[in-house]
Amino acid sequence: MLNLPQEITINNANVVLKTISELVDSSDVNEITLSLSVIAYCDSAGIAVLLEAKKYAASVQKQLYFSCPNQQLQDLANFLKVSELLFID
Repeated sequence: MLNLPQEITINNANVVLKTISELVDSSDVNEITLSLSVIAYCDSAGIAVLLEAKKYAASVQKQLYFSCPNQQLQDLANFLKVSELLFID
């Protein structure tokens, strides 16, 4: 079970990336879906973490998907034009 923080910001970005990377490494499946429903706030560093986590997963031949972003996270990803890269419906 992965416990994400309520916020992903520049202040905890490296820790969150490490946590997600460890989940990817320890997973026995090649496709991982991670719910972002607990995330109440995310800044652009948080978006970078999510993109980097997907990149890392791909580098170890796994697929990482994110679901259930809140409206703020969805709006930020849309603004940065990365929503389609990050989220599944």
